[in-house]
Amino acid sequence: MKQNMKLNLRKKILQQKYIYTETREVVNDTTLVEISKTTITGDKELEGAELSVIDENGKVIDKWTSSNKTHTIEGLTVGKEYTLREDLAPLGYVKATEVKFRVENTNETQKVVMIDKIVEMTKNDIGGEEIEGAELKVFDKEGNIVDEWTSTNEAHKIKNLVEGENIYFT
Repeated sequence: MKQNMKLNLRKKILQQKYIYTETREVVNDTTLVEISKTTITGDKELEGAELSVIDENGKVIDKWTSSNKTHTIEGLTVGKEYTLREDLAPLGYVKATEVKFRVENTNETQKVVMIDKIVEMTKNDIGGEEIEGAELKVFDKEGNIVDEWTSTNEAHKIKNLVEGENIYFT
């Protein structure tokens, strides 16, 4: 956001005993960063993700829940690196990896995009037919259950996954 101001300076120099007025135009440019949280198709904003922007020292600068509109942060420091982190993914989506970005010295809006993915699973027999009634569990690398369900004739969206981490099924 640009703000134009006129600054009037008055200076009195005692030895020469005169006063003068000088007028200068000062431009104050503020950085604008627009953050978009989308599905893998990128065609619309994804609602319900809990997001935060963290500075280089680990301090949370901004925290919000995504909506059907992009989120704008004003006044981030030029030249500094920030991290966009998804603290909680919307139900049925994989938690995205962090996105690092550096604020550039520009008066244009800078864009940062984070994309969520969906992982679906069905239980099929050897002929490719879906099996109903199978008890399925997904485990993380520490052996904790991250999701469990009973199979139906429709695909199940696996919950609580983190992008880039290994999972195991039973």
